[in-house]
Amino acid sequence: MFNIQLKEVHIGQEIDKRREELNMSKSEFGRLIGVPQQHVNRIFEKVSIDTVKLIKISRVLDFNFFSLYCDIPNNVYAYMAAVALGDGNAMNNIGDAALATIIE
Repeated sequence: MFNIQLKEVHIGQEIDKRREELNMSKSEFGRLIGVPQQHVNRIFEKVSIDTVKLIKISRVLDFNFFSLYCDIPNNVYAYMAAVALGDGNAMNNIGDAALATIIE
């Protein structure tokens, strides 16, 4: 069993924060997600949101809001990456510098 630490997130506040970071008006945001302007503030007040709508919002605001709910490890195991990025051979000896170049 995985030991995943889930976080409590006020998703509406996070969406509004990202919108402000992008200097996007509420009316533009509403237009891009297909919601009337009078409903935009309701989104910002929501503690939870439908996943289909959150996907659309994530695309419009160019941010993965799902990542806010849990810590996703940023480290990459060099051994597994070498196997995946190489020819699939577990004996693939790709160095860290070469691996970093491929990943970038």
